[in-house]
Amino acid sequence: MFWKIKIGMNNLTDGTTTQRMEALFDLAERLEPKLKKVADNKEFIYSKSYYDIKNIVNGVLLVLGIIVGLVIWFIIHRQNKNHPHNSGGSELGNSDYDAGFDEGYYMGSQDPFI
Repeated sequence: MFWKIKIGMNNLTDGTTTQRMEALFDLAERLEPKLKKVADNKEFIYSKSYYDIKNIVNGVLLVLGIIVGLVIWFIIHRQNKNHPHNSGGSELGNSDYDAGFDEGYYMGSQDPFI
């Protein structure tokens, strides 16, 4: 904003001492309404530091990360809700492994040597 206000004021650095003084006072007159606005509003006086803004951004990113993680977890949980994880896609309780276990248990219980 400062560079917008001093457009057309080449005399701030060039020219005689009198011209530079006149340009400086002209710049002060241009800045007066802006400075009065800042002085009237207390929120403008206390600005946030870089670390405050960085902490806010990190907090927002943390919350968004948690939300995205929960959504992904919910989608995965919903997809795997009724699917077994060890039988290659067959329904729970009807897999080949379960039938083999039952058959082996029955044969073992009928063994006369045990």
